[in-house]
Amino acid sequence: MVQARQQREQPRLPDIQTSWMGAKRHARRRQRAVPSLRAGGPGLLEHARDSVERQLPAGELPVRFIVAETTDLGYRCEVATLAATSTSSARRTASIFELRRRTHENAERFNVVLLVPTLAALEQGITVIAVRENTNVMRNRLEELPFRSDRYFAVDNYLEAPGLLAALKAGVSPGAVRRPLAPTEVRVYEAAPLVSAVGSATNGPNPSASRR
Repeated sequence: MVQARQQREQPRLPDIQTSWMGAKRHARRRQRAVPSLRAGGPGLLEHARDSVERQLPAGELPVRFIVAETTDLGYRCEVATLAATSTSSARRTASIFELRRRTHENAERFNVVLLVPTLAALEQGITVIAVRENTNVMRNRLEELPFRSDRYFAVDNYLEAPGLLAALKAGVSPGAVRRPLAPTEVRVYEAAPLVSAVGSATNGPNPSASRR
């Protein structure tokens, strides 16, 4: 009776894959590509990158790769992408890395999305122009990001944006042409006689006689 119970509790042969070599042999039997860990060959990260690029539809760009969960047998990773006009599903590929589209995520939960170009511009000091009429369901507040005062501008519409671009390219300060204009300080200098070393009198500016 004890021997029969022990036999029932023993795992079946296909369930025994507790080692990397066992999982590797199982993947090869299913005709899936397995990364080589030999010295000088492509590493695991390069293999994962190539696998992700092969599976993404045309027009999608990977922008986020995180390890969401770790187990005794490996890692569960998540890839976030920027989707363009393509609506096709991910392509299948012969690899141990297989992308599965998340179906339980509620997209309405997200209320703020910052694209990679905006954050890259913030980090590299590139000028960003925000258009107020470009409204959507998001509640992005770019003015709260730590932009330099001369690297972030907000315009009302897309007709105003080209004018601002032209002014910046021409080296014109937007604050000098946008209303309300900043207060202008005017100084008037009176000519006062100056005596040189040989005793001749000349005229020149006298800052002490300035008035506002």
